[in-house]
Amino acid sequence: MPQQRGVRDHPGTSPEAPPSPARLARDPRAGRWRADGAPASLKAWFGDRRCAIIYINVSSANSVRQTLYLKYRPQRFADLVGQEVVAQTLGNSVREGRLSHAYLFTGIRGTGKTSAARILAKAINCEQVRDGEPCGECQACLSIAGHRCLDVIEIDAATNRGIDEIRDLRERAQFLPSQFKTKVYIIDEAHMLTADASNAFLKTLEEPPEHACFILATTEPQRLTETVLSRCQQFDFRRIPVDAMAAHLAWICAQEGVQATPDALALVAEGGAGSLRDAISLLDRLLGLAQGELDRDAVQAGLGMADPRALLRLATELAQGEMGPAWRELHQLQAAGVEPRQLMRSLGALAKLYLWKELGGAAGPGAAELEAVPAAPGFWLEMMATAAAAGAELRRADDPWMALEANLLRLCGTGAGPASKAIQPAAAVPARPRPTPNPAAARTVAEVPPLTTDPARTPALNGAGAEAAAADSPLLDPAPGTAADPLPGPVPAEEASSQAVVTRWPEILDWLGRENLPVKALLLEVRAVSRRDGVLTVEFDQKYEFHRARIQSQANRELLQRACLEVLGEEVVVVVTSTSTDLPPVDAGEPEPGPGGGTTSALSQAMSVFPGSRVTRLGTGDQR
Repeated sequence: MPQQRGVRDHPGTSPEAPPSPARLARDPRAGRWRADGAPASLKAWFGDRRCAIIYINVSSANSVRQTLYLKYRPQRFADLVGQEVVAQTLGNSVREGRLSHAYLFTGIRGTGKTSAARILAKAINCEQVRDGEPCGECQACLSIAGHRCLDVIEIDAATNRGIDEIRDLRERAQFLPSQFKTKVYIIDEAHMLTADASNAFLKTLEEPPEHACFILATTEPQRLTETVLSRCQQFDFRRIPVDAMAAHLAWICAQEGVQATPDALALVAEGGAGSLRDAISLLDRLLGLAQGELDRDAVQAGLGMADPRALLRLATELAQGEMGPAWRELHQLQAAGVEPRQLMRSLGALAKLYLWKELGGAAGPGAAELEAVPAAPGFWLEMMATAAAAGAELRRADDPWMALEANLLRLCGTGAGPASKAIQPAAAVPARPRPTPNPAAARTVAEVPPLTTDPARTPALNGAGAEAAAADSPLLDPAPGTAADPLPGPVPAEEASSQAVVTRWPEILDWLGRENLPVKALLLEVRAVSRRDGVLTVEFDQKYEFHRARIQSQANRELLQRACLEVLGEEVVVVVTSTSTDLPPVDAGEPEPGPGGGTTSALSQAMSVFPGSRVTRLGTGDQR
């Protein structure tokens, strides 16, 4: 709280003078108190009026500390870290007088887009430009740096995104600058403008007044219309390299009087993920933990990073398929307070190093010091893909650690250990269990002749699904005197092609899940798939008519065709059917009555399982 030095509140007595030589004077224009030399006698100034004067020691008032990324914000083009191409191009344009009326700065957060826009605004209005750089000393540079310039207007398009705000901007842009030679509009998050607002802004953006310049900044340029992109000079701000960020962080630590080890600064720079502002914010948070000296252990504790030795043990156990030890290691890391997303990023970076080493010693920082870890071919690539895809899942998960454990333990199936065979995914689409036929009705079918089934219309049954279907239905039992298994022989090309679709169906579903999750959800209810003569047949059960109708739409069939092209490498034509569409009638007549006079349900089920079969009705000793 400010310190009160003295109070007087009675008539005819001059207030006690403050200890400093400055006097309090009334500024009529600003309506506030300032200390710049008061009259010799405060009594003469106030007269005999009753008044109260409070003296405040301004130097003792508490102030909010400025964050590091604001304190060390770039003020010149040369100060932009990792953006040498952009800085040189803009500097040359200012020096040669070849300025555009509209610019578009794109890139991820924290790469210097808004800072570059402010520097460019200063360079445009600077009175003493020095080699393409603003001088930083003139009135224009000081007022823009202090956010007091009326001719540099910053607009947040996230909150001023409508057509009314753009109309107001168009009207204001027609007026001449009030202080300097050019009026500069900086529109941040420009992708948030609505479609109507972007269309209303096009004419002004294409032919602005001579005294106006527009600078748009966005992290998602793909959301801007082509008409806006074509009217701007676009500059892409790339992710800042780790080495450049680490060097800049070391300079900040030197300015703050903090000792920091190079490996600690490298970890902080990696935590920034290409964003200098994020890295500086992490450093600002860690300086409170460092207490004058920042080392690797302090960074790991502050960021929730795993110990490198524990990380290597976990990667080794996952690579060898040892699920139990890997799970215990995960529990120990959780007890140590490791952050799950940070752990997944660290595993992805470690897998990237091992993949570099696996690819014939490709150059990579730290790859030469890696310990040898035996792993199955493709394991490190699979770990990289898992780490890349799990980031968004962990962010949305109710229990991030459970999601992390599920993703990592699934990797044991691609390792070299005994657990790898135990959790391999099924190679085919599982068949849905069918109702058990009525035993009394089933006795009426005494013989089923040999069948000539069409591979394109035969349901995909193998593995556990085939065993379950065989156990549930007596119609699948082999006839007496016949072999239970078919004779070995060469597999026809069409049957092999159909089996390839069944085997790689999970991969097709995974691809669809990345492109369109609702379509994948619909295809999870598929009863069977097959391919014949370039035609992919997708069969649904009759009760999933809604799913069949949705997949039957042209857009979803084209998406499924594209998935087959990406996964199988072949173009197919998709045909969607259900079990009720191709059922042949029994003897082209009415359904056969059962023993009780009703329709034989087992016969209908048999015909649905074996379409195209011949059924012969035989009498028994009880029937005359």
